[in-house]
Amino acid sequence: MKILLMIFLTCLNIYLISYLQAWFFADKSLFFPLLMISLIMFYFIVALVKAIVAKDRHNVLLYLGCIFVSVLGPPILFLLVFNFQGYF
Repeated sequence: MKILLMIFLTCLNIYLISYLQAWFFADKSLFFPLLMISLIMFYFIVALVKAIVAKDRHNVLLYLGCIFVSVLGPPILFLLVFNFQGYF
């Protein structure tokens, strides 16, 4: 039961992150690309938990960096692209 609850909460978290990022850009067509990015982030979160359990400090820092990039990377990238194209 705990595993099903964790899977449900993780899926909900991925959906909300994608929706909020798409809402931030006020462009709902970005929802599915951002959903894919969030799924990649989920992979790194799972790997991070495994690294923490194994007490592997090098991999913990690596996966934390990957999660940081996958959360902040798309908004920064889109802002840079749209800014250079004169949208803002």
